[in-house]
Amino acid sequence: MSSFKMDSITDIFNEHSMKEKASWRVKMIDIDEIEPNEKNEYSIAEIEEMRLSISLLGVRTNLEVMKTSQGTYKLLSGERRYTAVKQLVEEDGREDLRMVPCRVADPEKEIEADIPTEIKELWLLTATNTQRTKTDGDRMVDFRNHQKIYEALVASGVALSGRQREQIAVAMKISPMQVQRLSTIEKKLSAPLKAGFENDDIPLTVAYAAAVSDKDTQKELEKKFAEKGTITQVDVDIANQKVKEDNQTVCVLKAEELTFTPVVLEKDLELSGADYKKVQSAKEKIQKQLELINKIIQAAGE
Repeated sequence: MSSFKMDSITDIFNEHSMKEKASWRVKMIDIDEIEPNEKNEYSIAEIEEMRLSISLLGVRTNLEVMKTSQGTYKLLSGERRYTAVKQLVEEDGREDLRMVPCRVADPEKEIEADIPTEIKELWLLTATNTQRTKTDGDRMVDFRNHQKIYEALVASGVALSGRQREQIAVAMKISPMQVQRLSTIEKKLSAPLKAGFENDDIPLTVAYAAAVSDKDTQKELEKKFAEKGTITQVDVDIANQKVKEDNQTVCVLKAEELTFTPVVLEKDLELSGADYKKVQSAKEKIQKQLELINKIIQAAGE
């Protein structure tokens, strides 16, 4: 078990564990010997633009890969370049682009921390994708990856200073508040709405507002999302108000049920000529139930 101390989880990429990228081997590799990384959940966009660039200028930036036990290579970064080259070779017959420049990483040699190999691979995957322009969905992928890395380090006995949220914020280069919002969305947002957020159909601020709303509100928002393909802050506000009004209506109906019997009781007592004390007792019961009704209505309005 590891025993060294790190100020942040990013230290694993520095002096304690990972060698400089300059030491990575660079070699030309057949595109068919490279396979996509099943752990890579980052978005891929603007493939046509990348195809055009590579068709004219070739691959000008190395792909980053790691060797597998089968002798092939698994992609760490460069998914757009990989996809564009693959299409150009297979669809356009561009055999001149088949061999692509790659930097070959070895997680076992380059990361010395005593953590599972799959976590080392996850770290390399995350670290080598820091330069891409990220969507909100990509940031959620980043958050999940860093959370897994943090938990693996702690389980391995690595002493980390600061709370998990702060550690992840430093690693992702965002504020702790943003990390908290991502965490809330991950834990509390319903599956359909979370999928919409991860596909960048719902903005982060709106997704967070929906996540802190109750389940009934989220069900209303799911209907709206199914209709529009997105939701806005206005939709969240309207859904919250609708659920609030529905709850108030239910409370009033229950209150009416509570008051029915005592009112009949007082009327019956008056008609039967019951004495003053019995009538007064009935009125007191009515008063208590009215107080209870008011509390219910006030609670529904808060």
